[in-house]
Formats: sequence, C-alpha cells, structure tokens
Amino acid sequence: MTGSTEARTSDPGQEAPLGAGWRAAREAVQAQVLPLGRVTVSCPAPYGTGGLGRHLREIAEAAQRGGAQASSICARAPGHAPSASTPARHELPVRWGSTPLGRLTRFSASWRNLHRSVVFDREAAEAL
Repeated sequence: MTGSTEARTSDPGQEAPLGAGWRAAREAVQAQVLPLGRVTVSCPAPYGTGGLGRHLREIAEAAQRGGAQASSICARAPGHAPSASTPARHELPVRWGSTPLGRLTRFSASWRNLHRSVVFDREAAEAL
C-alpha cells in the first residue's frame, strides 16, 4: 500500500486537503508570526533529521521567509562528518561526557534525555 499527502477529492476543481495551496498558506502564517531581526533557533536534534530536526528546519526557513536574519544551532548527526558551518547553521559536536547526572542515564531513558538536553543547552549557550 502506498501513501500520499495529496488526498483525493471528488470535485476536480477543488484542491485536495494538505495540497500545495494548503502548504503555501501554512508557510505564510508561519512567516507572519515569527519575530523580525536576528533570530537564533536551537535544537538538540540534527538539522532536518527526525521530528525535532524537521521542526527546526521549518522554523528557521519560516523566519528567513519572513525577513528575519535566522540562524540555527543544532547537534551534529551521530556518525556523520561535520558539514560546512555557515553563518546560518552551526552544528555542535556535542560531547555527552560523564557528569554526576550522566551516571543516572544508564538506567532511565528519561534521565538520559534530560542529560542530553542539559549538555546541549550548555554548549549552545557557549556557542552564542
């Protein structure tokens, strides 16, 4: 079975839900609600990868469409060579090193996620 984001409609003149017109309208709304000026968006996920990384990419692109000077700080994808950093995107080689909180992460996925968030936030703040 194959899927598509383009749903079928019974009326040939009517656009399908979630079609190109819908996407364009959503992108226009995103650009209107984001701030102007210099904007930095940070996320512990790699840019454009997975759910959070895709949201990061969409927010950064919406800010640019709206006229902001948008940049992003994200984690480097594990196992990938660093991409060329640009003024608009900075990839951090996040080091999940050993800390007192890090010892708790062996037993709990929730603590591991908290630990990674704390480490990423510290390194992103240093990069700013």
